[in-house]
Amino acid sequence: MMRKIKSPVAFLLIFFLLTTAIPAPVAAQERGFSAAGSSGDNGKEYITTVAVVAVVVAVGLLVRSAARNSKAGKFYRQGEDYAAQGRWDLAADAFAEAAKINPKYRDVQSKLAHARQQAEKMLIALGDDAREKEKLEDALVYYQKALKYQPDSVLARARLEDLGRQMVAVYYRRGQIYETQNRWEEALREYEQAYRIDPQYEDLRDRYLRAKARVEGGQTLLGVLYFLNYSGYAGLDTSLLQAVQDELATAGADRYVLLDYRRVQMIISEQAEALGERFDDSLAMDIGRLLGADAVLTGEIGAITRQGGRLRIQVTAKILEVPGAKVLKEVEFTHTFSRETTMENLPLAMPGLAQELVKKILQ
Repeated sequence: MMRKIKSPVAFLLIFFLLTTAIPAPVAAQERGFSAAGSSGDNGKEYITTVAVVAVVVAVGLLVRSAARNSKAGKFYRQGEDYAAQGRWDLAADAFAEAAKINPKYRDVQSKLAHARQQAEKMLIALGDDAREKEKLEDALVYYQKALKYQPDSVLARARLEDLGRQMVAVYYRRGQIYETQNRWEEALREYEQAYRIDPQYEDLRDRYLRAKARVEGGQTLLGVLYFLNYSGYAGLDTSLLQAVQDELATAGADRYVLLDYRRVQMIISEQAEALGERFDDSLAMDIGRLLGADAVLTGEIGAITRQGGRLRIQVTAKILEVPGAKVLKEVEFTHTFSRETTMENLPLAMPGLAQELVKKILQ
């Protein structure tokens, strides 16, 4: 029984070697030419040339294939050596290189898959060990590398999520310690790392912004506190507060860093009764200190009147420095609403009022 030739390159080489063995005169005679004639000579030369070119090409392909297999074999053997040493990440890298050079080299695909599985287990174990020793940054690197070798690893992703929560708490505590020591650059570094992971963690956003304002300078950390509402329209103060917060965050971004609105209102609701009997400058200072603000904004909404068929409202606002209550800016004006504004849709017109108020504050 003849042995089946598996290599297409080898088959091509044998085919063209057989081609060169065909006698040129016979080939010429089969085409109706004379072996002694010029036409026969031309036919012989043509066949010989084709055969030589074919052999050269086939040999070139064989050499190229052999070089590729040699290079793949080098990485393959490296992978086996690393695997024997239990260095599964390096083994996976080596097998991956071998597979890139020749995907069909031996059993490189199964070796690669096994090495990646073992690398994931090894790196998660290393991450767990680093985490126990509170080397959280090292643990993070190990878990991330585990995902590199097994992107669909549920265990590695769960470890990363859990570690993230732990790291936020650690960075946050470090930042607090530096803050109490007025070491603002170090506090900013810790808060910034925590902020990248979870901006919603406790009052992290405010602490991060406060440290940023301290280090970079040029901006005032501002808490928008309250407007006393004498308009007779319930809830108008809340609508105006939110609109002023949004407008200052954009139009006044180069001058003010705003504390989180929800946290400010939470502090006010929790502490107002305990800190003072009424909303005045003294209470504003107490709340400002609790917030760690540089300044606070308070104001009043006056009565709503009508002139020429249009609603009008009196508004005052002032920015107080914390903790001395020095007035940094004070504005008072009457805002006239558009003709489309009625008592029913008045809250929807607060952004326009806030825009005028902020413009006067920034002047």
